[in-house]
Amino acid sequence: MKSVDLVRAMLGGGDIVRSADPITTASWGAAGDLFTSARTASGVSVTERNALQVSTVWSCVRIVSDMVSTLPCDAFIRRDGTRRPYRPRPVWLDEPGRMGRIDLFSSIMVSLLLYGNAYVVTLRSGGRVVGLDVLSPSAVTPLRSGWFDVTLAGGKMMKASPSEIVHVRGVIAPGEIRGMSPIMESRDTIGLAKATVQYGGAYFGNGSMPGVVIEDPGTMTPVGAKIMRDTWEELHRGVNNSHRVAILTEGAKISQVSVNPDDAQFLQTRQATGAEIGAMFGVPLYLLNMEGPQFGDTTSEQGVALVQHTARPWVERIEAMLSKILASDGAERGAFIKLNVSGLMRGDFTQRYATYNTAVTAGILTINEVRALEDLPPVPWGDEPISVQVQDQKGATDADSDQQSS
Repeated sequence: MKSVDLVRAMLGGGDIVRSADPITTASWGAAGDLFTSARTASGVSVTERNALQVSTVWSCVRIVSDMVSTLPCDAFIRRDGTRRPYRPRPVWLDEPGRMGRIDLFSSIMVSLLLYGNAYVVTLRSGGRVVGLDVLSPSAVTPLRSGWFDVTLAGGKMMKASPSEIVHVRGVIAPGEIRGMSPIMESRDTIGLAKATVQYGGAYFGNGSMPGVVIEDPGTMTPVGAKIMRDTWEELHRGVNNSHRVAILTEGAKISQVSVNPDDAQFLQTRQATGAEIGAMFGVPLYLLNMEGPQFGDTTSEQGVALVQHTARPWVERIEAMLSKILASDGAERGAFIKLNVSGLMRGDFTQRYATYNTAVTAGILTINEVRALEDLPPVPWGDEPISVQVQDQKGATDADSDQQSS
């Protein structure tokens, strides 16, 4: 599609003419956002957007999206089995366009977590990628041909090619081309959570149930009832007056009003649905301020488990998407994008340095590589593995001994 035609389409005017021209920075605009609705067994309507009104859903989406979107990333190339930094580093990796890198990754993650799909637009100039953006999943329909139907502002449609849009999927059913929406697949659980919140709000907002009731067998005027109530509160309200002896005359009785079990059950229901929603997103309960089993006993174990079971599947999907874009941008064969998850698995000071010591002693890491992980400057002697340094030192010592012997 020509840039001028796409601009007109985005703004709601002009006819759409298909062409092979890619989407460019001059032609990109905001697409429509059409949300679907589904009535649940609890009678509450659930959509991908209003599901965020459930605090547990919001917390899970925030935790996972923040965890993945803030990971540092870089471009690498593998040569002779060795991974090396790929240079020049793609500019669009740091400056994708109207959004910064973290905002872009966050938008992709929110799209995946809510809809199960993310549609990343590659903005090009002269065939080279100059930026990235994200479409609303409700405005895009993937086709088996690899192309996409995109709903523009004003309801018009356009066709987008696989070179213009990269489709990232979450969990996908066999034979399908679109990922399954976690919200829609679990809408009854989320609907129950929403209904419970609404019930609790209505209970406390509309309820007029008093704490105690004083029953008088006789007839009492409104003025007399007010005097009796004010006298009772004056004698028994407050900490200093608690548990004082109460005397009722003329056959009056006092009854304490309690919440019946059916009305109080919504608290247990909220906890149960919260745990189910946390499991749906793979978020451990301790991150949701809920009691339950943990992924490990130490900070290091919890970090490793969080990466393995929660972050890794999403990280690899985003890495594959970015690597595909890098390849389409003319990168050398073997180039790829990698997100660094090591920060999520960092243990406490003692565990971390013990691990470094083991890696350096075994010759896996050099001194300068360890210092780089700790954001420390390199040292002149720290680029060789410790085993090489030991061998060099031993060779020099043996040579000195030979000279002395001769």
